[in-house]
Amino acid sequence: MADWHPIMAAEEYQPGHWVMLDAFRKPYGLIVFVRRGDALGYRADRWAQDSADRELVGYYRTLRGACSAIHTYFIADHSPKGHPADSIIERRYPEWTTTANTPLRTERD
Repeated sequence: MADWHPIMAAEEYQPGHWVMLDAFRKPYGLIVFVRRGDALGYRADRWAQDSADRELVGYYRTLRGACSAIHTYFIADHSPKGHPADSIIERRYPEWTTTANTPLRTERD
C-alpha cells in the first residue's frame, strides 16, 4: 500500500478534466487544468453535483498536489472533528496562487 497516491483515484473523463472517485466510484473531487494569465496549473474543487455548490480547495502547480489536497479533505470528512486538514495541505502543497484572485464560477465553468 506504500506505493498508492491519491492521484490513482483521479480519472480523466475528458482532456484536462479529472474526477476523484472513492472505492465505490462515488465522486469526491474535481480537477481542471487551467490557465491564469501566463501561468498553467490545476484548479481543485470538492465535488458537488451542481457546479455552483462546489467548494474551491485551491490552485496547484501539479496534478499530484491537487489530488493530494482534495484527498486530504476527503479523509477529514470521514475523521473525527478537529482534523487538521488545512494545516496539512498548507505544509505539504502550498497553493499555486492565493484564492483572492479566484475567477467567478461563470468564468471557469
